[in-house]
Amino acid sequence: AAAKYAETSAWLVETFTELGRLDDAKRVGEEGRSVASRLLKLHPTHLQALSARALLADSLADIETNELDAASGLALLDEATHDWAMLTQIDPSDVISWSNLGASRLSAAEVLLSLGRPRAAIARLGELQPIEAEAESSWMVAGVLNGNRARMALLTGEIGDIRRSENLRRESLEHFEVATRDLSAESFELPYWRLDSLVGDIDIALSQGNYRRARSIADGLRARIEQLAPPDDYAKQQKTELLRRFHYGLARADLRLDDLAAAEQNARAVVRYREQLPARSMRERRAAAADSTLAAIVLARRGQLAEAQQLIRPVMDFHRSLAAMQHDNQTVKLEFIEALYASALANPARSAALLDEAQSLFSTLSPEMRALRSAAYLRARIAEARR
Repeated sequence: AAAKYAETSAWLVETFTELGRLDDAKRVGEEGRSVASRLLKLHPTHLQALSARALLADSLADIETNELDAASGLALLDEATHDWAMLTQIDPSDVISWSNLGASRLSAAEVLLSLGRPRAAIARLGELQPIEAEAESSWMVAGVLNGNRARMALLTGEIGDIRRSENLRRESLEHFEVATRDLSAESFELPYWRLDSLVGDIDIALSQGNYRRARSIADGLRARIEQLAPPDDYAKQQKTELLRRFHYGLARADLRLDDLAAAEQNARAVVRYREQLPARSMRERRAAAADSTLAAIVLARRGQLAEAQQLIRPVMDFHRSLAAMQHDNQTVKLEFIEALYASALANPARSAALLDEAQSLFSTLSPEMRALRSAAYLRARIAEARR
């Protein structure tokens, strides 16, 4: 009964979270974790209790990180990782636990990045090596490793290790083939995931500083995405999000190559697709703010200041409200710095003060965070604008 109570609590946490009732989600989650932990003290290998506690820790970690409490989120993810690893030791054939172990480590890597520790994030992702043996026989595990290696490729590109980034990208593609080998060529899923992988390659090329390659990958890709035929509303949203990501990456590449006309076309497409997507959770709201920031930068550089101001004003309000929380999330700080830069371009009369604020906030980032390719690019643009 205790294990069933903890398991039910895990599903209730998800329901409350989706409804935005986060206090109820935390209360039920902590009660469920307590019940599972008491049972596990008596029976350390109780499968249902281990699984329930791991699910609860993962869900509660997601709430904490969405509320920008990275330290609490990381502690919960470490607990979840411990329990998923225990389950794989008890039953090495349990591919669901292997997959969830990989997902927990991926989430922990994102938290480490938000704490200004990109190299620790890469190392945490690398801890998935033991599950390689399971990938060949399980599309689920292969899918986790596909995402894991793609994320590692992007982060290693950001720190300047291009050779390792390319090797990881190739590993990711190998896992992708296993993960999708049973999908029908006639399905929506197979062409969708193939195109999703190519859009991911644009992001990796950007992280490596290879902007022309990013544009080369994009050549003809939009038409292929448009050809997707979503069978339901969820798939329609997947297609819309893929188009948004495609144009976002391409606009970034255009900016780096000083092709402002192309950047404007792509940035406007980003805003257009963003309007069709939800922005309820903190993660979604941050992504929407980043889209508007990018568009504001492009439009301001094109001299369309009024429109740029209109886009960046609510973003600045959003980030100032987050800053008032006195959070420790350096990824969010980088997003705020870029918004300050965009606002400075859009508001020449206040440019000096905004750029000074951006530079001051940049100095609070860790040395590792400041050294990321994307951060260094932003710092250079701020310095250029201050001259």
